Amino acid sequence: MKPGAKHESQTSVDGNRGRPAPGGGGPALRRLLEGIGTPESAPFRADSFQIEALERIRGEDVLVTAPTGSGKTWIAREGIRRLLTEGRRAWYTSPLKALTNSKYHEFIAEFGREAVGILTGDRKENSDAPLIVGTTEIYRNQLFDALRGGREVRADLVVLDEAHYLADEERGHVWEEAIILSPPRVRLLLLSATVGNADELAAWIGEVRGGRCGVITRPGNRPVPLRAAFLYPNAALAPLLDKSGQLNPEIIQFIQNSAVRHPRFGGSEAHRRPQQKMNLPEMPPAMLLDTLGSSNLLPAIIFLPTRRRCDEAASEAASLKKNERPERREARRRVMQEFAAQHPEIRRHRHWDMVARSGVGSHHAGHIPIWKLVIERLMSEGLLDAIFATATVAAGVDFPARTVVFTGVEVRTGHGWRSLSASELQQMTGRAGRRGRDLVGFIVVAPGTHQNPQRVATLLKSPPDPLASQFRATYSTLLNLLDAYGSFDHVRDIVERSFAHRETAQQLAQLERELSHAAQLVTEKLAASGNPTLTIDMARGFERLASARTRLLEEVPQTQGEVMLNWLDREVVPGRVVRIGRNGKRHLFVTDRRGGNLIGLREDGRRAAIALDRVGRVYDSTYSLSDADLAFDDLHANRMTALGESRLAGERAPLEAATSLLNDLMDQVVRERARRRGERICDQRALVRDGGH
Repeated sequence: MKPGAKHESQTSVDGNRGRPAPGGGGPALRRLLEGIGTPESAPFRADSFQIEALERIRGEDVLVTAPTGSGKTWIAREGIRRLLTEGRRAWYTSPLKALTNSKYHEFIAEFGREAVGILTGDRKENSDAPLIVGTTEIYRNQLFDALRGGREVRADLVVLDEAHYLADEERGHVWEEAIILSPPRVRLLLLSATVGNADELAAWIGEVRGGRCGVITRPGNRPVPLRAAFLYPNAALAPLLDKSGQLNPEIIQFIQNSAVRHPRFGGSEAHRRPQQKMNLPEMPPAMLLDTLGSSNLLPAIIFLPTRRRCDEAASEAASLKKNERPERREARRRVMQEFAAQHPEIRRHRHWDMVARSGVGSHHAGHIPIWKLVIERLMSEGLLDAIFATATVAAGVDFPARTVVFTGVEVRTGHGWRSLSASELQQMTGRAGRRGRDLVGFIVVAPGTHQNPQRVATLLKSPPDPLASQFRATYSTLLNLLDAYGSFDHVRDIVERSFAHRETAQQLAQLERELSHAAQLVTEKLAASGNPTLTIDMARGFERLASARTRLLEEVPQTQGEVMLNWLDREVVPGRVVRIGRNGKRHLFVTDRRGGNLIGLREDGRRAAIALDRVGRVYDSTYSLSDADLAFDDLHANRMTALGESRLAGERAPLEAATSLLNDLMDQVVRERARRRGERICDQRALVRDGGH
């Protein structure tokens, strides 16, 4: 423990309250939990990287990359304070409305209500204020408005918080557009905890804005050290990593044993191959909080994959929570009543009594903004023991906890489940350990159906992911640019200045270098073969013919079922009527295709969805959606003709003919080489016969 630190007593330091468990108790666990406490209060002193960033923003754009809790917001706040003192203006942008609302209230407390305004998709207050807090989309839209009006945006400094959102699949293009369209006179301050290619990003910013973008990185480790723990299903704690930084061997053994006990998760092969995924039930929320509390690991943020599960888990934990101090409960009620005085609607929130009574809540995008502010305020003031939250909490909302808990390493998206990336995990673990409140922060890997301790251990050691551009010329962007500039030349210029174009240009240059190098190697090999009749052009031609033949052979269908699906994929289009089943009497007017599924209307007007392979017959005529009734009338009046189905022989014939042609061409290349080689040999023999003359 650091000198002067306040030690906080630990109830049951072995963390398992006497229950036998692998890894439970012992010196390793004591080392894991030792030193928990609060650092002695001291006057704030800015770090050198903060001072450097604040000075450099006077004359250039700045990208600050530093772990969560290092004080990136301090740089933005002091830079804004300096501008406001000089009578100038600033914008503070963030990716999320929750974070925007949080910063709005933070800046009101710092600079006064008259100095701060907010602009989001559903909130507009004090929009003429010298400091505007808003989402990045709103700032980008203001740039479009300024271009259309022939004026410049009203800002001298723009802070782009959570700048790694530039790599967001759905919204990343907005960050690129904001950077490209911001006037060069406006200073940009980009803040992020996780940028794996900061120098490359800064170089691009400098190129497109005609200036310099400096990179400021906080030296050393995170301000509050992080320790990782593993929680066994029976509530015993153990270090996640061994002394070498690898996954604890006892945990590996436990996972192997779990796979043996649960054949569906490992089967009879469990003893032959390592198991990494636990596939164990999620620990009951009340038991989880009880375990964390017994080891002095509260307050905690427990990350869960869905909004519904967050609400359920909070309710379950709150219903069984005991021993809450009355004075702490009253402090919560005072804070909540302050909010309710200005926003009476939150008094009717279904979680009001639960949070006030238990000190446990949930936080996700499904709650109204003002309720999320209540939860954030309570957590920031240390009045909650835990919140159950989705991963969006990690995106900059400023209420760290002593501990963050993962029940899995997979996240749910609109396209299904995927594993967390290194940057995402580091964003989430960045919430562990409160600067000025904790000497150490903790990450706890808890049981769950999508849990993978080995993956967590790997991601903890991995560098942040490099930002990959997601720029795309959306219809909205194109229309706004055309409206603003009036010509496609300017639109093309914007696209060519994107980070994506820079990446593509670099990749093309690299491919060209590799192609040139490969051609040089082939030329040297041909020269060394002593056969001047075989040129590089002949080798390239032969390779192209062989590649084309391979692709054709891959496309040749092997079964009638494959032919039928290919035929249906070509012929079943919106506007056509199909029969469901080979001998069925039901029909569907197709209105939409979604992969292997059809959406359409039945004859009774009801909507229906079927798989493509359920189609038994396709009719030739096509109709507009408004003529669906006419289509069914024509069908029953025999004014439609069923299309003839493709057959295996008919589908294979043209592909086989094309393959045969390629074989002939390849043979010609070989014969031509042999002919030239024969002519060369004859010439050499004649030269020898004539005595070399």
